Amino acid sequence: MFIAKRIRLFLSCFLLIFSALFIGEAHAERFFQEHSTWYEKIPANPTIAANSAESINDIVSHTSYWGNNDGEYSVPIFHADANTPVTTVTITHTLQSLKDYIISQGWNKVPIPNGALPAGNTASCSGSYRDGHMVVISYDGHWAWDFFQGKKCGSNPWTAKTVRKWDLTTNGVIYPHDDHGLFRAAGVPLTHGIVTYDDYLLGVINHALAFDYYQEYSESSYSGIYPAGNYREWINAGVGRPYALKVGQRLQLNPSYDCNTVTGKLNKMICVALQQYGMIFVDSSSPGYSYVFLEHLNDQPGKSWSGINVSTFSFPLSQFRLITPLNPPFVDTTVPTVPVSPADPYVNEAPVAMMTVNSITGYTVSITDASTDDAAFPASAITVNWGDGTISTGNNRATFSHAYATAATFIITLTARDAGGLYKSMLQNVVVQQSDTPQDVNGEPVAAMTINSITGYTVSITDASTDDAEFPTNAITVNWGDGTINTDNNLETFSHTYATAGTFRIILTAMDADGLYGSVLQNVSVQQNNSITVNLSPALTSNVTFILKQNGITKATGTGTTFHVFSNLNSNPYQVQIYKSGYTFDGAPVTAGSQNPVNVVPGNAVTFTHTP
Repeated sequence: MFIAKRIRLFLSCFLLIFSALFIGEAHAERFFQEHSTWYEKIPANPTIAANSAESINDIVSHTSYWGNNDGEYSVPIFHADANTPVTTVTITHTLQSLKDYIISQGWNKVPIPNGALPAGNTASCSGSYRDGHMVVISYDGHWAWDFFQGKKCGSNPWTAKTVRKWDLTTNGVIYPHDDHGLFRAAGVPLTHGIVTYDDYLLGVINHALAFDYYQEYSESSYSGIYPAGNYREWINAGVGRPYALKVGQRLQLNPSYDCNTVTGKLNKMICVALQQYGMIFVDSSSPGYSYVFLEHLNDQPGKSWSGINVSTFSFPLSQFRLITPLNPPFVDTTVPTVPVSPADPYVNEAPVAMMTVNSITGYTVSITDASTDDAAFPASAITVNWGDGTISTGNNRATFSHAYATAATFIITLTARDAGGLYKSMLQNVVVQQSDTPQDVNGEPVAAMTINSITGYTVSITDASTDDAEFPTNAITVNWGDGTINTDNNLETFSHTYATAGTFRIILTAMDADGLYGSVLQNVSVQQNNSITVNLSPALTSNVTFILKQNGITKATGTGTTFHVFSNLNSNPYQVQIYKSGYTFDGAPVTAGSQNPVNVVPGNAVTFTHTP
């Protein structure tokens, strides 16, 4: 069981060095609101569509390849930081009205990180960029920009056929469709349903998957099935395919299929997700191909599916079933438009929605809001949907209680809204039954870590995770992001030395005695320690002169009584000397610079002794 809460953590090295505490839970970065149908688990007994068998047969009969797609038709996802400059993208769509609309909305003004490229594109444009998809996420997690036929060739300006800007504080559903540039036939954002690299690192996929299979074009058209707001001119009964899927329809892998028989961690994760969340049909593929999408990683240093991705699936399409939509069609109009300057898209940040389940006694459930925000919440900022049609409203940190009429499993949705109208939601399953004995509510651990230090390539952290009971032995696992994994007890200190400089994502996972767990992610940047520390033993009461040379040329000097640090050096060896009149250092008196220099490579220290 996972508490559905989306946390984005972005910190500079400055904050890391001075240590801070970060708390998160066990799912990768989530896009859009938590109550989106993409994050909703399929219930134990879903309604199976009347034509399920016929629709599955249509897919099977038009599929010769069934597996993953992480290639040029997939989507790379890039994250801007607070210093990423805004780039004006030239829109090349031939429909002037759409082009004018994109520009008028400022959607073509995008903070594009250095090195970002669309799928299939190369810096020289020698590749085949096909759909040229790409997504850029703002550093505060508030906005996303979808690119279609994006292109960047050397020093030439950025171009794209269309760019669509999404507000990530909404549910990412446009129902019915609009005509403002939607890149999936289903009219859904490119981020919906993508299996990300972070999903793999965390070892679990907590969302429905996007799914393509082949359909043919004709003059007939239809509206999409929620959450697909778009329509597509695809063939239906006219050419003998009356049960071909419509965009938005959801398939579920038979829950009785044994995912433990699947080869490879990634494909096993996908197998489980297809049972728990299913896959939603979003677009037509090339003839014979059916696939789900992996994040495109070709242009993202430090990330690769090589050795991880088993491209074809062993669980057959014949094991799927077509289920009815989990949510009724609706248009989310509750989020007001936030005035945003295209040149400065970073404004008020959305809250982090959280709740604590206090007790479940019989049919009565008690929870307490624990949501946080970057400013004080207004009155009545918290709304609780109990999942049976009852809605309660109260203040931040308030306790809410509700008595259900029947025994069942309900999904509680707590929504926290800030003064600017931005909001986030958290979902929690609760099981109520006829009994006056309070249930023992075991909550997931809260994973946390403290960054102690980053020295050269070495990072030290301390676990700070908490739980409602004592952790078992070896409850804490740290994945350092370079293939190294350490396990130890709660509150222990972990240290790791990386082989190269770079930015690595540390994932700390805390697991309780019942197997429930929480995880926290933190990016750290390590770089070569380009400094030399010169120590003096024992210390003197008056200054000595520290001399730094390279190739016989004095590069820097300093004074001190105990030590001196020479910083911002290149990686080549240096020579170090110490001078003080009347003193001998390391048995070599210094007269007119005659002391034998000590060779030192940056990143190291040297200690001089002296007489008298």
